[in-house]
Amino acid sequence: MLIQRKDFVDQLVEKHNYTKKAAAAVADDFIDMLLDNLEAGNDVNFNGFGKFSLAECKARAYRDPTREGVMVERPEHLRIRFHPGAKTKVAVKVCEARRGGIGG
Repeated sequence: MLIQRKDFVDQLVEKHNYTKKAAAAVADDFIDMLLDNLEAGNDVNFNGFGKFSLAECKARAYRDPTREGVMVERPEHLRIRFHPGAKTKVAVKVCEARRGGIGG
């Protein structure tokens, strides 16, 4: 099941008795602060949940699968990484057990 921003806001309203406007502001501020910190080059760690960080990827050449024999250069770039924390790993295990294993 996909939980979208609207669903998340509704859950905040239900759990904490926020107004929809206040819950939406909390959700938006959280995302903005996370992105601002990543943009500044900071890692963001939530104990138990996980850590967001940026990883450097070196430049490399690879073969273009759509054009036979053509090599394409991929420039050096940054990508986001997420390392799950202990609570996140437990939640995944619980979900996996409910489903009866992977793909269940």
